[in-house]
Amino acid sequence: MPGSTDSPVAVGAAASAGVGAAAGSEATVQIELWSLARASLGAPDAGSAAVRFGPQCDGPVALAAIDGLLLAAGRDRDDQIGVFAGRPGDLHRVGAIEAGPDDVAVVVDLVRLHQRWHLFGCCPEGRTTHHVSDDLVRWERRSEIDRSFPAFGVSGVAAVADQLLLAGRVVVDRSAYGWGLLACDGEAFEARPAPVPLSSQLTVVGPISNAAGDVTLLLDSGTNHTIARSTGRGWTLSLLTPVMVPSAVLVIDDAVWMAGRAPDRDQATLARVGGQHLDEVGPSSHGLIRKAVAIDGTIVFARESR
Repeated sequence: MPGSTDSPVAVGAAASAGVGAAAGSEATVQIELWSLARASLGAPDAGSAAVRFGPQCDGPVALAAIDGLLLAAGRDRDDQIGVFAGRPGDLHRVGAIEAGPDDVAVVVDLVRLHQRWHLFGCCPEGRTTHHVSDDLVRWERRSEIDRSFPAFGVSGVAAVADQLLLAGRVVVDRSAYGWGLLACDGEAFEARPAPVPLSSQLTVVGPISNAAGDVTLLLDSGTNHTIARSTGRGWTLSLLTPVMVPSAVLVIDDAVWMAGRAPDRDQATLARVGGQHLDEVGPSSHGLIRKAVAIDGTIVFARESR
């Protein structure tokens, strides 16, 4: 699928026609946090070197690492989403969002922009939810995205320069109509160009941004695994190497890495995008990695518990 495109995606028009897809059963999956020393990557026993720590959450967990601090957000009570901060292996609950599963069914991403924290998720119908906080303790629900893009179901968020970039599905009358990108200055949302036509039925992992502001998305059609890169002037697409089914993306030493699994195996795996080597991580009895971040010399990942 090599090539490039920079045509806008008319997410707003499609969004006005319906609501997002149902969040599904993902919220009932138990997620655990694990840490792995980066020095273990490439070693034969990298899988056994991973260590479990922190809270176990009902459903997806959002992870962030900023200024040497590890942040996590996930549902740890029926009526609350816990917000945790600290070092790998030593997380403490510092705040909470008062929202039951009927309000926020799936937690997606936790990002910081202009000294303010943003937590994005999806309600049971699939529409995007948005909470903000200045201190990680007190959180406020924002409704601007409900008004401007009511059918956009966010799947990933990244802070890029002075804005947030959101990837997500667009659904009309509960039927998937591809996906698109939104940008947010912290308050208002607007559509952004996407690397492929809106009608493409893809699984999208990311976005993620490096220090230079270059954006990466991993696209999985089920048969093709593609990487989309943007330096601000459209998108360039190429085949993803090494070959794997991605489920999370992260930056290590300003290089893009991915977590997922090999096409013929169910073991959780890490690999540098464009590299050759696959590292199996954590016990093989556990499920896929859903989020991952690098902090100092450690990789922290949120993984399904079987």
